[in-house]
Amino acid sequence: MDWWVGGGAPNRKLRYFRDQPLHPDVTDQLLIVWYFEDWLKKYFSYLQILEAFSMDNLPYVRMQSLALIATLLSSNPEQEQNLLRLLVNKLGDTENAICARTSHYLLHVLQEHPAIMAVIIHEATTMIMRPSLTPSLTTASHSEPNMNTRLSSGGPKFARKQEQNGWRAHARYYATITFN
Repeated sequence: MDWWVGGGAPNRKLRYFRDQPLHPDVTDQLLIVWYFEDWLKKYFSYLQILEAFSMDNLPYVRMQSLALIATLLSSNPEQEQNLLRLLVNKLGDTENAICARTSHYLLHVLQEHPAIMAVIIHEATTMIMRPSLTPSLTTASHSEPNMNTRLSSGGPKFARKQEQNGWRAHARYYATITFN
């Protein structure tokens, strides 16, 4: 991350090897530089590591990965869609401090790049409105009936729905604060 932000990468978007302009004066050294640039362009594995750290059990690790994501998003134009998605998804984190810090980072990114306001709003809206990723209990309840489930509480399906709605309300709350 320090290399990306500290000036190791060029101040422009990187190009794939296939997109480099070929001309008769291309040297082997230039081909090596282009190959390295192509390899850097595909640094998606670094983002997968950041995503894993952003979902860690320890809040400190999640907070540090959040800071790295926000720094990369505000200073480097590579993989901005994936970085933005990782950052916006943290608005629905279980820790209030992480959600508040995410809101702060999003506002900081907006101050540096005001043209992406519509993109951030779209990502946050998509995150809030997307269907739940957890499996429904309707198939599980048919395969293993539970005779001890109390009907007055609504059963496990009702509890899961309340949990999903609670997360969605939590994410909606922090997204609204950010938009405001």
